[in-house]
Amino acid sequence: MKKIIFHGTLLLLCALCLGCMHRQSSHFDYSLPEHPRLIKSQEGIASWYGRDFHGKRTSNGDIYDMNKLTAAHKELPLGSRVRVTNLENRRQVDVLINDRGPFVRGRIIDLSYAAAKALDMVDQGTALVRITLLSPPPSMTKGKESPAPSSSYYGVQAGSFARRENARQLYEKLQVLTQDVFMETTTCGGRTCYQVRAGWFVNRRQAEELARRFKSKGFEAIIITQDHN
Repeated sequence: MKKIIFHGTLLLLCALCLGCMHRQSSHFDYSLPEHPRLIKSQEGIASWYGRDFHGKRTSNGDIYDMNKLTAAHKELPLGSRVRVTNLENRRQVDVLINDRGPFVRGRIIDLSYAAAKALDMVDQGTALVRITLLSPPPSMTKGKESPAPSSSYYGVQAGSFARRENARQLYEKLQVLTQDVFMETTTCGGRTCYQVRAGWFVNRRQAEELARRFKSKGFEAIIITQDHN
């Protein structure tokens, strides 16, 4: 009986250790794009990070304060200001992008504890949000930022819709095929439209392979490009 209890306890401890390892390593699983890009509007899943990172240095050199309104994004230039809208309850908060992340597939922004609290998403951990660019960093508006190389990222567009609900349905279906899918709000012919995309990739071949996967499952797929700058 003691032997069975010992083995059960050992298995539980191993599971807890693996869980901790996953939480720590998940922040370093995926590389960043070589150059930042301005994204005017984007929809996807937000998460938040708090006490474990409190007091540590962020990507722009600031000390992370979980009680300030900041966030991490993989592509937006550091120093950008964005408005985050929780699409599940319509709460909004304006944050400063001062860190890189999240490095978990399927998520587009990692919010500070204070920002997550303002959006009423602390308990649930994640929420569907819209990111709207308010202003780029001062260095870009003053023309001091060095130009990026004239090359592009490659992505796949699976659909463009006038209604966000339709885009959301396609987004959920494509998540079965890839966690790199996201929704982006833009303007089409003078009207707001909601596009479902996946990527971005530095190598065009990666985008082509993903497009073939989409088409093999009966989805539309066209290759799109996004300049670094």
